[in-house]
Amino acid sequence: FGTDTVPVTRIEAMSLPSVVVARGLLLGALAGRPLRALRGQELLDPQPTWLYRTDTDLPPWHRMAHTLDDIIFYGSSLWAVERGSEGQITDAVRVPWDDIYPDRKSVIYFPGPFEGLLNVAGRSIRAAVDLEGSWAGRARTPSPAIVLEEKEDNGMTQAEASAYVKAVAAARRDPDGTVMYIPYSLNARFEGNTSTDLTIEARNAVKLDIANLLNVPTAMLD
Repeated sequence: FGTDTVPVTRIEAMSLPSVVVARGLLLGALAGRPLRALRGQELLDPQPTWLYRTDTDLPPWHRMAHTLDDIIFYGSSLWAVERGSEGQITDAVRVPWDDIYPDRKSVIYFPGPFEGLLNVAGRSIRAAVDLEGSWAGRARTPSPAIVLEEKEDNGMTQAEASAYVKAVAAARRDPDGTVMYIPYSLNARFEGNTSTDLTIEARNAVKLDIANLLNVPTAMLD
């Protein structure tokens, strides 16, 4: 119906520098925190070994980092657990987001504090990705837009016009693109200017949005 309904992906979100920095701050502060087992207000002694080790190739830091990653982007996370004869947990691993574990007794569900960045900020992320593409395009061709006009009504064909447009576009991407040759029959008219203020302001606004969405001080994203 003319609307973009494709969900925003984690890969799209991670293409934004502000998201990468905010995620890194959160994981750096939390992923290495040790898990502790309590009975009431007291620490269990001894502590269950699955809290600080796993029987898989991934250490506990990565287990927690992936868990936090799920909560940041998707709003929840899931662990698969093994249990002993008395029902006690003996090992736990984080379940990748695209896997399914139907047995509720073999998993631990971690609901996050909100619905996840991909669900609440899809429009902002996609707009920011488009902005990054626009900024990259401006960096690739930093000079203002050029309009090639015929000085004379000499019946230039579409093929001839396209050849000139391609030649000028290629010249602008050349390191020496500040100098180009325009035949007498054409006039080069420059539209707009090379100011990047709008792009800079928009990218700073994205940084502020991501900071607000993830409850991270904006200054920490610089």
